[in-house]
Amino acid sequence: MKIKNSQNILNSVAISAGAGSGKTHTLTNLLLLMLLNDIPINEVLSVTFTNKAAAEIKDRLLKRIEKIIEGSDESIEEIKTSLKVSGKALTEKAKHLRYDLIRHFSSLRIGTIDSFFTSIIKQFPHETNTGLELNIIDDSERKVLFNEALERFYKNINSNQRLFRRVYEYLNEKNKKGFRTKWIFEDVYNSFNPYFFKLINSELYNPELPQKAEEKLIKIKNYIQGKEFEELMKKTIDLIEKYLLFDNVSNEGRVKKLLNKLKSFFPTKDIYKLKVISIFEPRDPTEKNYIRKIPEIWPEGGNTIINCLREIRKAIAEYIRATINYQFYRELEIFMLIKDEYSDLKSKTGVIDFDDIELIAYQFLKNLNHFDYFSYRMDTSIRHILIDEFQDTSDIQWKTIEPLASEAIKTGGILIYVGDVKQSIYQWRGGRPALFKEVKKRYNLAEKVLEINYRSAPIILDFINNIFLDIKNRFPDFEYKAQKLPPESKDNNREEGYLYIKAIKDKDKIAGQVVEKIKRLHQKGVDYSDIAVLCERNDEIEEIELLLKKNNIPFVGSGKRSLLEDYAIIDILNILRFLSDPETEIHIVSVLRSPMFRVKYDVLEKIKKKDEKISLKSLSIYEPIVAETLESLLKNTRYLSVSKLLLKLFEDLAIFETYPSSRDTILDLYELSYYFESSKAQTSLPDFIEYLEKSGEDIKSKTASIEGVQLSTIHSAKGLEYHTVIIPYLTKKQSYGLEGKYDFKEKENGDISGFIKTSKDYQNFYGDNDFKEMKTRIKKNYEIENINLLYVALTRARENLIVLPHFNNISIGGLFISSLYPAVDFKKDPPGEYEIGKIFPSKEVKKSAPVWNYLSIDKSKIEKFSVLAQPRKELEIEGDLFSRRLSLLKGLTVHRIISYVNRLPITDEKFGLLLERALFYEGRRFTKLEREQVRSEAEVSARRVLGDTRVARFFSENSYAELSTLGKEYQNLIGRIDRIVIDNNLIEIIDFKTDKIKNEREIPKLAATYRRQIEGYCKTLRDIFPERKVKGYIYFTDGPFEKRIQQVS
Repeated sequence: MKIKNSQNILNSVAISAGAGSGKTHTLTNLLLLMLLNDIPINEVLSVTFTNKAAAEIKDRLLKRIEKIIEGSDESIEEIKTSLKVSGKALTEKAKHLRYDLIRHFSSLRIGTIDSFFTSIIKQFPHETNTGLELNIIDDSERKVLFNEALERFYKNINSNQRLFRRVYEYLNEKNKKGFRTKWIFEDVYNSFNPYFFKLINSELYNPELPQKAEEKLIKIKNYIQGKEFEELMKKTIDLIEKYLLFDNVSNEGRVKKLLNKLKSFFPTKDIYKLKVISIFEPRDPTEKNYIRKIPEIWPEGGNTIINCLREIRKAIAEYIRATINYQFYRELEIFMLIKDEYSDLKSKTGVIDFDDIELIAYQFLKNLNHFDYFSYRMDTSIRHILIDEFQDTSDIQWKTIEPLASEAIKTGGILIYVGDVKQSIYQWRGGRPALFKEVKKRYNLAEKVLEINYRSAPIILDFINNIFLDIKNRFPDFEYKAQKLPPESKDNNREEGYLYIKAIKDKDKIAGQVVEKIKRLHQKGVDYSDIAVLCERNDEIEEIELLLKKNNIPFVGSGKRSLLEDYAIIDILNILRFLSDPETEIHIVSVLRSPMFRVKYDVLEKIKKKDEKISLKSLSIYEPIVAETLESLLKNTRYLSVSKLLLKLFEDLAIFETYPSSRDTILDLYELSYYFESSKAQTSLPDFIEYLEKSGEDIKSKTASIEGVQLSTIHSAKGLEYHTVIIPYLTKKQSYGLEGKYDFKEKENGDISGFIKTSKDYQNFYGDNDFKEMKTRIKKNYEIENINLLYVALTRARENLIVLPHFNNISIGGLFISSLYPAVDFKKDPPGEYEIGKIFPSKEVKKSAPVWNYLSIDKSKIEKFSVLAQPRKELEIEGDLFSRRLSLLKGLTVHRIISYVNRLPITDEKFGLLLERALFYEGRRFTKLEREQVRSEAEVSARRVLGDTRVARFFSENSYAELSTLGKEYQNLIGRIDRIVIDNNLIEIIDFKTDKIKNEREIPKLAATYRRQIEGYCKTLRDIFPERKVKGYIYFTDGPFEKRIQQVS
C-alpha cells in the first residue's frame, strides 16, 4: 500500500476511510512521517477506539521503523520524497527515532480516549477533586455499587410520602405491562444517563420542576372533572342531538357514533374515553369532512358545535401535554435520585466509573485557561492530535478534547481524524457521526477520501457496491460512494472470490443452514478457523453454538467477557468461598447480599449492632431459614465433589431461576468443574476456588475451542476482517415506530433546550414542527444506523461471503433481499439461491483443530493449562456438552415428576400432566430441541420408577418427598433426599439416579461413587433419630431390573 500526498503531513485533515481502505495503515504512516520529521514524541496524541487498535498501531510503528533501517520497507521512496532526504539520512533518522522510542516509549501517547482522560485526572487530583489515589471501578464492580444505590433509593422513597406516591404510581403503570421493578428503574437510569452532562447544565435539571408538573396536571384534571367542563360536554351533546333531527345530515352514522362516544365520558368522567375519538386526533376537528359540513346543514348551531368540539380538544391537548410533562419530570426525578445515591456511594467508597472519568475530564478541560501549566504537569505539549474511529466519538468526548485541539491548531499544530460515517453503529452508546462534518466545517479542514478497498475480493466488492448504491437511491441520506479495487488488481483475477445468498422463510431453519454451509466450506478446503459467523444478537449465536457442538465442529465464541465477569458466576464463587471458609465475614456478607438470599442491610446492621461479627450463629436469630440453608450446604461440602456440590447449589438455591439470563454461563462453570476434577491431582473445594481466582481472567464464557469457527456479533466484529464470512438472520426491524421514549431538543451549540416524547399521543395532540422534525430525524438515524450495520457485516469478508437472511420485508434482511431482487414479492416463496464464483480455500487447512470442550483460554496462557488441552476422544467418557445438557435436563425432569407423586398408582392421564408440568418447569432454561429430545427418555425412566412395586412403600402414607414434612428445624439441614419412608423402628431413604448405563458391570462402580452421599444422609438421620434404624438405597432408573436397586447404607 502506497503513501499518498504525504507531503501534506503537517496539514490538518479529515480522512474518510471506507471498509478495507487501510485506515490503520494510514494512521501508522501519519505517525511515522510525523516522528521522522523530527516532531517530538511528547507532542503527539493518537486516540483509538479500543486498546487492541492502540496496540496494533504501536506494533506496526515499531516494525516499520525496523524495516526502514533494514531498507526493506515498501514505502521508502515515498517517505524519502515526502521528507526530502536521502536514503542514508532516512536510515539515520529511523535509528534516532528507534533510540528515542526505547528511551521514552511511555511518552508516546497512543491509547484509548478513556486512558487519556484518566491520565489527565491522575495528574490533576486537586483540580479535579479526585484525590491522590484514583480507584476506577469496572463494569462488574459498578453493577454491585449501582444495586446498592437502588437499595438506598428504595429505602429513601419510603420516608417521603409525596415521592413514594409518584414512584408507586409509575411502577403500577409499568408493572401492568409486565416489567420487573428493578428493570424499570435501570431502564429509567440508562435512558437519561447518556445525556447527564448536558442535562445538568440545562433548564430541565431543576428539582422544583417535578412538583410544578404535578400541580399543573392536577389543575387540568380538576378542570376536566369539574362543573365547567361538564357543562361544555352536555352542551355539545345536546347540540349534536338537535343536529341529528335534520333530514339531510351528512354521514349520519359517524355523527351518531361520535355522539355515543361523547356520552361515554359520563358518569366516570374518564378523559381517555374522549382521547380516542378520531376527530380529536387532527389539529382541528373540521379536518374531518362530516364535521366541516355541519354548519352548511345547520347554520344557526353548526358553528357552535364546532367551537365546542375545539374547546374539548383543547382541554384534551392540555391534559396530554400536562401528563407527558409530568411523566417526564417524574422519570427525571427518579433518575436524579438514583444518580445522587450512586454518586454518594462512589464518593464514600472513594471510587469513580468511566462515566465520571469523561465528565471530570470535560469539566476540567472546559475551564482550562493555562495550557502551559497543563503541558508542564502532563510532561507533554500536545500539538498534533490524531483521532481514530471519529464517527463513534460522543459529544462529551469531543467537547473534552476540543480545547486541546483548538489550542493545537492555534499554535501551529494539527488535528487529523479518521472515520467512516457508514460504519457508525454505536449511536446507542452516544456516538454521533454528525460530528465528522461539524468539526470539519468548524476548523475548515480539507477532506481526504480513501476510496480503494484492499480487503474484499473483486466479486464481493462489486456485489457490495451494487447493493449499497441501490440502497442509496432509496435512502438518499445514506452516504455511499462505490469503492475501487487496487490499481494492480484491475482486469486481473476479476472472478476471484465467492458469493452465496439464500433467503430463508422459516427462521427456525437458519441455524441448521449455517452449519450445512460450514460443512461444505470445510469440504472445499476452508479451515474452520478461517470462517466467521456474524449475528445481530447473542441469542442467535447461542442457537448456532448448540448445533455446532452437536455436530462436533470446533468454534470460538464471541469472547465478549471472561467467565468471572458474569454476575451469577461471581455470586456462585462467593458462596463457594463461604463454604470453604465460613468464618471469614466478607464471604458470608457477600452471599447474604446476593440475589440468592437478598438479606436487607437493615438486618445486617442489627446483627452488627448486637454482635461484632456477622456469622451463621448471629444470623439464625434474624434469618433462621437462610442460616439453616447455609448450614445444610456446609454439611454437604464435606462429602460432595466440586461438580456434585455445584449441582446441589443449582437445585437448593434455584440458581437457574435466580439468574435466568446467565443460564449458559452457569453451565460453563459446571462443565469447568468436570474438567478440573479430571485433570487435577488436588480437587478439593479450596483448590477449585484457587484455580478460578488465578486463571479467571483467561477463562472465557460461551466458548468451546481454542481454534475453530469464529462466532461474533456484528458490533464486536467491527474493525476486523475474515477469510470467510457467514451472515445469518438479519431480523432487526428496518421500520421505525413511535416507542414512547424521550428525545431532546438541542440548540446550535448542542445544549438541551427541551424535550419531545416519541409517542402517538404526543404526535396527535402536540405534533408541532419540532415533533415532525424530531420524528424525521430519529427515523432517518434509525434507518441509516441499520444500513450501517448491514454494511459493516458485509464488508468483513475477504474471499468468501455467504448471506442467509430471514425472508421478511420489514427487516434489514428484507432490505437486503429487495436490493438484490427489486421485484421480490414477500407474500410468495423466497427467490432461489444466488451463487457466483468458486469457494476460495484457505492457504492451509489444519487436519484437526485442538478442542476445548467447555472453555477457551487466552492463547498466551495455554502453557498454564496444558493438561486441559486434550483431544475430544480422550474425554468422551464424560460425553460432549450437548449430551450432558440432555442428561442434566432428563435427571431434573425425572426427579421433578417423582416429587409430584404422593401416592401410587397414578393414571396415564395424570402422568402425562405431570410430565408436561415437569418439562415446563425444568426446561425453561433449555432449548426447544433439547426438551423434545429428553421427553421420551424422561418418560421411560419415570414410568420405571412409578411402576416398580418394590419401591411402592416410598409413595405410601408414611413417605415424604424431599423431607418437606420433617419440620423447619431439619428440612434444610438434610437437603433434598428424593424419597423417605418413616416407620416406628425404621427409616428408609432412596435416591434416584438417571445415569445412562451401557453395561450392568458399571453399576457397582456408580454405586460406590454415590455411596458417600447416601451415607452422609443416613448419618444425619441417625443423629436426629438415634432410636431408629436407617437404611439407604440408590435406584438406577436406566439399569436392568434386577440391578436397579442398590442398598448402600
